[in-house]
Amino acid sequence: MTEPRSGGVGRVLSAQFGNGHGTFADRQAITRLHQAWPGLRDALSHENAFQLRVVTAAYNTGIAQFVFLGHDYPTTLGPVFQAACLATSDPAGIVVVESDPESRAAWHAARFPVSVKVSARDRWAAGSVLTDLPARGIDLARPVCLVVGNAATYTASTEHVDAQLARYRAALPPGSWMALSHLTAELTDGSDFAAGASVFRRLIDAVPVSRTRDDVKALFGDWPLLSPGVCPAQQWRPDDAQYARHVHTSPGTWSGVARHSGSAASLPWPPGVLA
Repeated sequence: MTEPRSGGVGRVLSAQFGNGHGTFADRQAITRLHQAWPGLRDALSHENAFQLRVVTAAYNTGIAQFVFLGHDYPTTLGPVFQAACLATSDPAGIVVVESDPESRAAWHAARFPVSVKVSARDRWAAGSVLTDLPARGIDLARPVCLVVGNAATYTASTEHVDAQLARYRAALPPGSWMALSHLTAELTDGSDFAAGASVFRRLIDAVPVSRTRDDVKALFGDWPLLSPGVCPAQQWRPDDAQYARHVHTSPGTWSGVARHSGSAASLPWPPGVLA
């Protein structure tokens, strides 16, 4: 019997965190994923906690604008957005980039202390997103924390990801941050990653691509990495020493943050809309 195909990757992965928008097919898909890839939930939990620490650290440096590109639902990133809301006194300081209509509906229905704006642009068309951000209240003359999340994991073309992230970096002013995570087979049993990818391919409209630590470091371009560099998500500035020792509870997520410490962007403004 053919198993039902699920919806977008964000909706499926958030189903394990209590996403009320999940369908029967979503729940079936996450069950199959857990069977094939037992450590996936831990990896995603560590990645969400990493984003929470990033938002807090960015706020502590004076950043009060946050743009999220990742494949996530409000239920998944609730604590992260609570922290972002506390970090900005500007109601227009938080934008989620989401082109999927169902995901946008979930964000519009979410309730946070301040308004979270939603840009309906394709996250991997950086020029289009950047021209839309000012309309959502983001001031591109002030530092921005760009949270890419795990989005690059589900995009096969490294050249395209690299080109689009370069466009984002070129448009952001000095003092901005870029945070990125990436699932990888490099830190786990490769058979788990392959089995999970097979489930994604069969039941979900996305397939994860494994990249190495060096591959992930390259995605930050010439922005210098903040200490401790690219590392397992739970080792990036952990809240306590014990949490940092939980390396083997994750199937492998490389995470890192870079800061724009140079001169103003070299590419012309406004950027062209890219395909």
